[in-house]
Amino acid sequence: MYCAWRPGVALSSATAKTKVRLYSTTTNPNAGDGVAVLAALNVTAPGGNATWSNNFQYSTGSDNDTRQGSDLISVSPEAAAKYVHTGSAYYFFYNSWGSWVPRFADENLLLGFNTLLANANGSLSYLPGQPYSGPSNLNTCWYGVGVYAKYRWNDWFSLAGRAEYLGSNNSWIFGNQGTGATTKSIGNHVTGDNLWEYTLSAEFHVVDNLMFRTEYRMDWGSNIYVTSTGGPQGLQSGGPAYYAGAEVVYSF
Repeated sequence: MYCAWRPGVALSSATAKTKVRLYSTTTNPNAGDGVAVLAALNVTAPGGNATWSNNFQYSTGSDNDTRQGSDLISVSPEAAAKYVHTGSAYYFFYNSWGSWVPRFADENLLLGFNTLLANANGSLSYLPGQPYSGPSNLNTCWYGVGVYAKYRWNDWFSLAGRAEYLGSNNSWIFGNQGTGATTKSIGNHVTGDNLWEYTLSAEFHVVDNLMFRTEYRMDWGSNIYVTSTGGPQGLQSGGPAYYAGAEVVYSF
């Protein structure tokens, strides 16, 4: 169930649209239901050659995770699968992205960006007599930024590049450094998960309705992968990892 509000307004000849929704959400069955508020703001420049979009979410409880044995507010998937607990948490998300086609480039250049900021915080308590029993504090932040550019050199060839950074702490959402919860056995949160990515794409329009694209990508970071079976504090690896691909698209 949700309620929505969608006003539109003109700002200095630009068009802005907003949307607000209120959801009743199903969360972890041991923690009860929660409420989520979603809001969005979209702005289009005069002439339509630039856009800026934003969305925001605040949840009063942890989002339900359908993966078996994991609820995203546990010490580990194994613990969530085997042991009863109660918990509470809130989530905060903010995303912003935009694009611009500058007129001085005769609409041959496309520039874009995206950003992310999120936080999850709460508490967790396992029942007495269970591993990880007792109270645990939960906290993690994750954040990122990306930039994108594409230039059409002529009717049959375009070149694009994308660079992104994604960071987090406490390995609750991604990464492998630290833990999302503090327990008797794991006393402190640890920061330091970082991921960088760069992609280069070449696009060829050989004939009408036929497109051929090649892509090269490199990922690297810090504290991203575990290279041993010793858990989160085992040997860490940050890459780099390389990818290459090609695709053919026919439109009809």
